[in-house]
Amino acid sequence: MIGLDKMFATGILLVVACLAIAGALAFSQEPFINTNQGDLLLFVFALSGGIGGFIAGYGLRKRMTERTGRRGAASRNY
Repeated sequence: MIGLDKMFATGILLVVACLAIAGALAFSQEPFINTNQGDLLLFVFALSGGIGGFIAGYGLRKRMTERTGRRGAASRNY
């Protein structure tokens, strides 16, 4: 059988949790930019992926030309 002290502690924890949730919800606001729209979120992720890929590709190209000392296809000797 469950003791009264465990039931009392469980009840107190439940009340404290409910008060914390109610306090957090009291100050919630509507977001400035609503990202629940799927197209906007997809556009943001695609744009950030494109920018990140461009930066990574540029950095890799710069590093490879420094290492080999060549600059593009025009400097190749066939």
